[in-house]
Amino acid sequence: KGAILGFGLWFVMILVMAIMVNTIHNEKELQNLVNIPCIGQIPHVRRSERKGGSVLYYQLQRSNYGESLRMLRLRAEKALRKQGKNVLLVSSAVPGEGKTTISTNLALSWANKGKKVLLIDCDMRRPTLAEKMGLNKKPGLSEYLTGQYEFVDVVQCYGKEKEEVIFHVVTAGENPPNPVELLSSSRMEKLLEVLRKEFDYIIIDLPPVNIVSDALSVA
Repeated sequence: KGAILGFGLWFVMILVMAIMVNTIHNEKELQNLVNIPCIGQIPHVRRSERKGGSVLYYQLQRSNYGESLRMLRLRAEKALRKQGKNVLLVSSAVPGEGKTTISTNLALSWANKGKKVLLIDCDMRRPTLAEKMGLNKKPGLSEYLTGQYEFVDVVQCYGKEKEEVIFHVVTAGENPPNPVELLSSSRMEKLLEVLRKEFDYIIIDLPPVNIVSDALSVA
């Protein structure tokens, strides 16, 4: 009886674990789940391989990571060109999934191709872009949207030493009490209208969509 009971409990545990597992293993499973095209897969990079925060493209551009990033860039270009757009929104389901890393590296990859690129940190609740890239946190987007500064005062340049690859960055700025209202404001809308004509590509690093509604207000 003990053996039968033990086997029964083990079977129940396996069944419960199988039901609870909700991991997506490949591109096909993802497409079946969300019913939208998948434009790329980026391999995970261990912390021990990272140097310089989220900026990985230079040190890993000859690796599987670099090749995957180039493929993502090419597919993103094709999708944007097909829609006549040049603004790319990057988000995640929850924090820590790598949206800022992808945003930064896409900007580097496009800049490496000679494109004029602007990267905007719209995650005003938990901004990490300034720290990871070694840039000034403020003045940033929140200071511009509240009318404290003009755009020329909040945009910064990023470039690797002794390299010609440079792109522009607008950090999130000081954490405001009303990020949704600022991101959905007419000032933000007018800013993007102007910037679309000034840059080849604009990458917007958004907050996670399952945490707050900020991302939806920009979209």
